[in-house]
Amino acid sequence: MSETTVMNILTSGYRPTRRLWLGQFALLGLIGTALSLRIWLALRANDIIDIHNFQLVAQTVKGQGIFALYSQTPGQYPYPPLWIWFTLAAEQLDQWGVITFSLAIRLPAIVADAICVYLIWIWWKNDNPAYSWFAALFYAVNPISLIITSLHGQFDALPALFVVISLYTLHRHQTSLSAVMLGLAIATKSFPFLFLPVFLFTLPSQRARIRYTIIALAPVAALLLPFILRIPSAVVEQLFGYSGVGLLGFLVVVRSVYVFRMGDHLPYELTQALISLSKWAFLTLYALWLPWAVRRRILPLLGAVGILSLFYLFYGGISPQYLVWMLPLLLILPQRSLFWMLIYTLSGTLALLGFYSYAVPVTVEPIFLPGVVDARWLYGVGGILWWATVGLLFVWLTKNTMRASLVRQEKKP
Repeated sequence: MSETTVMNILTSGYRPTRRLWLGQFALLGLIGTALSLRIWLALRANDIIDIHNFQLVAQTVKGQGIFALYSQTPGQYPYPPLWIWFTLAAEQLDQWGVITFSLAIRLPAIVADAICVYLIWIWWKNDNPAYSWFAALFYAVNPISLIITSLHGQFDALPALFVVISLYTLHRHQTSLSAVMLGLAIATKSFPFLFLPVFLFTLPSQRARIRYTIIALAPVAALLLPFILRIPSAVVEQLFGYSGVGLLGFLVVVRSVYVFRMGDHLPYELTQALISLSKWAFLTLYALWLPWAVRRRILPLLGAVGILSLFYLFYGGISPQYLVWMLPLLLILPQRSLFWMLIYTLSGTLALLGFYSYAVPVTVEPIFLPGVVDARWLYGVGGILWWATVGLLFVWLTKNTMRASLVRQEKKP
């Protein structure tokens, strides 16, 4: 055997192994970048009312017992019960002097964002390795995610992560795990419940759908049942009666027109009336859209994007943190649409900077000087652009779904 042959044998596995190690090192670096950016911003962040409410609720529950949740926290905790355990852990770490409450309460969402970076990468790594790196990097440095998770301090990245895991495992036919993940998402924030019907449509039998539903609803049911039995009126009022706050969405359009015509703020009573009407409008459109999606055998991911688009477009109680919900879904769309990903991020970032500069300027002071542009102008233009972008996204999604449905029909024998 020649020396050249021996060297070829010895080095045949070296290069793939080296590439594998380099790839893993690069992935760790990407995840580390996502974590570092968010922790750095979190350390510079100014705590706003949501952070203060989280700590106040934790202190109330710690002092008065778990059933003080909802009953003794009016207007402070409109979420399912799962998040309270994170706030209690953060408060305990703060009391022990291990870490400040301000940073501790942001860590679950920061970690969730880092895991989401990995999931986006793994989603595409076999089909399109180059795109997998771009999509993961885009989420790692995405300004919408950075603002909401680190500066605002809201935890919407956590249910968004559970939704992505649920979609990933459903795609791999791991239906039980998918149901558990969707259940955890619902137990963290209520919005993923809207996705349950389109997830069920992909299952092969009625028995499988019933099983999936039971598993998905079990976490939130188990967490809520003691509260419903003990303090039902408080749960109904604080959790089920919560309608959101009209900060973004179509109310920006209404508010901008009203201020331009009347020269005054949109009255609070009118705002609440519009939110109440919009709830029924959205639910009606949601009920009409679901059977349309079923007939066209829409993918669960596309169904989730369509539902969120309808929610953003027609519901009035849109808070800024809700913008995170769509972000990872756009990065794993089957069409790999860079265009929608980019314009959603651009318009959403403008909407967030405009809102915070106008309403809570200390939120974005670490990255943006509110006095650079007129805050009212930025709020109106940014909010309208984001809302219009979601409308165009919904039209695009509908057209593509109809086109795919026609193609499937033509292929039938």
